[in-house]
Amino acid sequence: MDEEEVIDSNQIAQQAMADEQLPEGTEKEKKEPEVNNSKMVAFTYHNEKGQVAKRYVYKVHEDESSIVGFDFHKLTESEKKVVHKVFDSFEITPPPAPGTTSLNYASLGINKAIFNKAYRTFLRKNIY
Repeated sequence: MDEEEVIDSNQIAQQAMADEQLPEGTEKEKKEPEVNNSKMVAFTYHNEKGQVAKRYVYKVHEDESSIVGFDFHKLTESEKKVVHKVFDSFEITPPPAPGTTSLNYASLGINKAIFNKAYRTFLRKNIY
């Protein structure tokens, strides 16, 4: 693979942030794709430490015991746009086995900092 074909993990995030700063009515604004909010779910979560918090999660993986995705309360508007841009076209799949991954997220254009900041697993038994 040529070096030019490799996706820089910061590239999409930087573009989304640049798009957010464009003046109203620019050509780029007219080309903004609709975001898919069908993957969003809101719930109250009781974590293992006994803390209770409302969550607004963009689902990436889901099965009968858990929901895995991005907690949108922890992301900026630019970071939310990146998540939508990358994952709106993907189906929600079962979570990968622990220690493995079904997708190479860096090659998709998601900055590792976004994952560290908001990518979480929520156990259904703790969702109310």
